[in-house]
Amino acid sequence: MTFANFNDMNDLRLFNAQAGRYFFSPNTLRSFGSRIQDLPPYGGCVFVTSEADFYGTARRYTVRVMAKDGSIDTWGGFRDYGTRAEAHREAKWLGEQVRKGFLTYKDHRLFVEAK
Repeated sequence: MTFANFNDMNDLRLFNAQAGRYFFSPNTLRSFGSRIQDLPPYGGCVFVTSEADFYGTARRYTVRVMAKDGSIDTWGGFRDYGTRAEAHREAKWLGEQVRKGFLTYKDHRLFVEAK
């Protein structure tokens, strides 16, 4: 599995749409109460989303990875991170693993493996 490589979130979002995917569509974002980071993607493909709870009161954060085909996968679990700082710290680390070539898929899950 190879991963996308973008310097800008707008390019990443556009590529996802051009690949026929709907992760960043307004309807999808609205249905999950999602917000997307403005910072450039870490390692060219890792970014953070935040999602509101069912009542729209508490936000939690998710680390995401875009593959070269435009698909989006979740690192860890949905809404796994309680703070923005915690999620961005993990996303930055994961982006470094992408750059080193250590991020891969194993048993249909994202996995970091030192080579």
